Amino acid sequence: MTTVIIKTSELEGKALDWATGLAAGFKMSWNKITGQPTAEKNMQLWTHWEPSISWNQCGPLIDEYEISIIVCDDRICRYWARGYSWDPGAFGDTPKIAACRAIVAAKLGAEVEVPVVIVEGVKP
Repeated sequence: MTTVIIKTSELEGKALDWATGLAAGFKMSWNKITGQPTAEKNMQLWTHWEPSISWNQCGPLIDEYEISIIVCDDRICRYWARGYSWDPGAFGDTPKIAACRAIVAAKLGAEVEVPVVIVEGVKP
């Protein structure tokens, strides 16, 4: 599968969901039929893995990684993951996006490799 490297701070949509799954230790795959990332971990399978928009999926990750939610201004939120040594934090237009970026930054770093097929606007 062809991949592309993206800055963690610029991840969005399905690429952010994919990277969040990798950072959280999920086995990631791509469902060609649904066009969605699939995540599996500890006998749990998500056929539509989308923590950047789903509180049902993002909420447990916020608890697990002890994400602190702090609103900086009217348009973005800033998050810190207690217990991890990265700074200055992760930003996003929504709390879920910022939390996902915080987890990816803490576990995978400032840049991540994702499959080209899931990057919005990029043709495989």
